[in-house]
Amino acid sequence: ESGGLNRAKVYSIALDSMLSKVGGQDAPRLAPLMRRQSSNPNAHGGQDALRLVMRCVAWLAHTTEDGRGIRDFTSELVERAIRMANTAEFTAHEWHDLVDSQIKRGRLPLMTWIPEEGRDKFRFAHLTFQEFLCAEHILSTFERGDDRVDHERFADELTGLICPRGLTQVFERGWWQQVIQMFSDLARSTEAGTRYAVLLAEKLLGVTAESDNVRLRMVDDRNILTLVSLITDSSLVTSLA
Repeated sequence: ESGGLNRAKVYSIALDSMLSKVGGQDAPRLAPLMRRQSSNPNAHGGQDALRLVMRCVAWLAHTTEDGRGIRDFTSELVERAIRMANTAEFTAHEWHDLVDSQIKRGRLPLMTWIPEEGRDKFRFAHLTFQEFLCAEHILSTFERGDDRVDHERFADELTGLICPRGLTQVFERGWWQQVIQMFSDLARSTEAGTRYAVLLAEKLLGVTAESDNVRLRMVDDRNILTLVSLITDSSLVTSLA
């Protein structure tokens, strides 16, 4: 149920805790930023801005190479994410401060530093952090859409990334499984989010909301094996209760 505790909410709580500790005594230059709360309701405070950037990092890492994705990335990808986030509250300068004061010293459990042949590389400490933040980015992108046309366009873009060579890749490829499931967990908490989840599910399964015989709910841990079996036997799911 929307009010219950699910895996996505657990990850959200864990990330809140991790990011709330950024900018302590070990990072005096970051402390004012992380304490900052914007007076503009449409802008982001320091912690929110950092989370927004981390979502963009996760999205870029997960979708690069035509949706095949990567685990390890450099500061260049993070700086692309900062430009994508388009927030004045967290810039490339703050990122490099974060690297030096927190990440390289192992003080930010979210991120791992990998020195490789004289070049700094990074990765989310566990792939599920990347998957969760990517799911948050997907929901946020749907929410920013103005209308059904925007939502359809983004769902089509996602479908192309998740299964570029056919809809059976939804279940053949492991890279997107957890993202889909955590997006479903996040989206079901609101009526609008449920509509986004159904739209994406219908795109991924090749069915339409207008089909009278179709009742489709988003994939989750409880029904994915049943869903895989149905997809194996039929190209059209007529009912999933």
